[in-house]
Amino acid sequence: MKQPNANPAKTLPLQLVLVVPFVLQIFATVGLTGYLSLRNGQKAVNDVSSQLRQQMSARINLQVLTYLEKPYIVGQTIVVAAEENQLDLTDLTKLERSFWRLVSQDTVEFVNLSLADGSAISVEETPQGNITSRNGYKENPSQRKVYLLDERCQRKGPVETITNFDHRTRFWYKIAKQTGRPIWISQPYFSQIYKLAVISLTQPIYSRDREFLGVQNSIFRIEKIYNFLKTLKVGQTGQTFIIDRAGNLIASSAIENPYIIDLKNNTLQPIPAIKSDSPIISATARAILDRFGNFNAISQSHQLDFMLGDRRQFVQVSTIKDERGIIG
Repeated sequence: MKQPNANPAKTLPLQLVLVVPFVLQIFATVGLTGYLSLRNGQKAVNDVSSQLRQQMSARINLQVLTYLEKPYIVGQTIVVAAEENQLDLTDLTKLERSFWRLVSQDTVEFVNLSLADGSAISVEETPQGNITSRNGYKENPSQRKVYLLDERCQRKGPVETITNFDHRTRFWYKIAKQTGRPIWISQPYFSQIYKLAVISLTQPIYSRDREFLGVQNSIFRIEKIYNFLKTLKVGQTGQTFIIDRAGNLIASSAIENPYIIDLKNNTLQPIPAIKSDSPIISATARAILDRFGNFNAISQSHQLDFMLGDRRQFVQVSTIKDERGIIG
């Protein structure tokens, strides 16, 4: 990736990137039930359980950070290219092809540029596996024309026309413009595009003269984490789940949509882990609170166990931290 010029009048200071709070503020909880105690001595069981939990936690940590790293790197590359005049922001057709290559090669699943003049271009992979582009023009900024893109990036359509969608009124655009730095949208929200829970990374774009040009926006579908978690085998009855610092469920190996979604009003309400319908999740969350008092008190990995009915539950609690100092 091309490094930005060090002149602070032209680029985003690196330290601002480093202090961006990791808005998911997540930590993974891996539960392993005590069925092993029926087959081995207690010490051997504890040793094996501890190793399994540590390995599973490390695997989840790595995969989640890998998921979130890609949109960050792609977004930074686009922003730097735009600020160095290496990207023609007026040529939506050329931008569409460049973004299509990123999506078709599975680098990211969604990439967007939303400019201050009202024009915009988004390319995304739909939940059905198709690739579409959404084009907005400054002459009619509240309208989006949606095209289906084939394997050669040739348009079919438009297949849909969306009205009353001016990105300059959207909260993610306003946040990037107000903060002047890259920022993950802290709370998972309901995407009207995907009809799913998502988080997004927004990054402002400036000219060399520090004129605000627009926002680069990347969306990450949280169901991708669910699809990964459900492939993990944790003993015979174990589960994995991720919660935020407020104790709300983000993703779970056992629950596809751990949210209350209102399709009529396009809203999403989080579910506290302690109120989950899953007995293992709710009991584990309560055990964590009994041990630490609140979820904000957890700053490193811990192991604990508790009884649920007649079975002992072995738990690994881990925070997620990356090399840039973004922690959860």
